[in-house]
Amino acid sequence: DTVPAENVSRTGASFYSTRQVDMGDELDVTIPGQAAGDFQARARIVRVLPGRADDERLIGIQFLGPRFHRIFVSEGES
Repeated sequence: DTVPAENVSRTGASFYSTRQVDMGDELDVTIPGQAAGDFQARARIVRVLPGRADDERLIGIQFLGPRFHRIFVSEGES
């Protein structure tokens, strides 16, 4: 499934999902559109919190493989 990320860092990400998941579950992650190609890594679910709706959860993952290397520019910078 494709879901938009709520937050992405070098070591993990978070996203909303309606799928039933458990702490410790592992999944394959692909973040498209990087200069060197798509970022791909195995990840472990490290956080499951209530979402914005009853059937939704906010899922936090930790990358188990490579770190996500992208330079983020603050919206305040030009």
